[in-house]
Amino acid sequence: MYIREYGDPRNPVVILLAPLFLTGKQFYEMIHQYLRGDYFIIAPDHGGHGKSGEYISSKDEYEQLKKYLTEKGYTDIKLLYGASLGAATGWHIFNDSSFNIEKTWFDGVGLAESNPFIEWIMKRVFHKKKKDVERKYETVEAGLIKEYRETIGKYMTDCLAKFDKKRIDALCEACCRFELKPLSDKQQESLHLDYGENELNLRIINKAKTIEKYMPKVRPVVRKGLPHCGYIAFHLKEYVDELEEFTLKS
Repeated sequence: MYIREYGDPRNPVVILLAPLFLTGKQFYEMIHQYLRGDYFIIAPDHGGHGKSGEYISSKDEYEQLKKYLTEKGYTDIKLLYGASLGAATGWHIFNDSSFNIEKTWFDGVGLAESNPFIEWIMKRVFHKKKKDVERKYETVEAGLIKEYRETIGKYMTDCLAKFDKKRIDALCEACCRFELKPLSDKQQESLHLDYGENELNLRIINKAKTIEKYMPKVRPVVRKGLPHCGYIAFHLKEYVDELEEFTLKS
């Protein structure tokens, strides 16, 4: 993990954990352009992305991030944000009592102890796309741009070109395996869950009854007609407006 800082450390601390295929810098630049307030933003590159080293597991990423945050004294967190892969790391931070976290927003997080079907699909899809990138880069790029808009689509294609099989497998496993326990009332009240209506992770948590078992007071927001992380891709300004409103709400 390579950790970047943006802004004045005296401002409220925001942890920004990017989705799969995006570096912290890329995701920060997407989000920051629409933020109205002043924040101190910590935006890491996950393992396998940007300037970081190898990706091993979400727990390894969490341990690196925890060490950094505690050594720097960044334990009071205004907003913990994680999308997709970022939520896998964020989940460990969220459940760590070392941190005082005011608000948490997770997007597209596959909250189940295991998602073998999703994991199999992810690996199959990404291994195929990796081969496709090697054979026909522009065709894959065009398809991902169509699915996730230009900026994200280009980032995804670039990452796939660099990933190897071991890295793809580790990243997919991280997105599909979570340690779950009942959340406290305080955790539930501070947690926002966001999903696209058409994403498989939403079906998985519904089938596993994750909300009912572990966080019955949480009401996920479901974005009609959209895929995994689709609201970020297609309605970025509105997404950031909602995120900031949630962050500042008392």
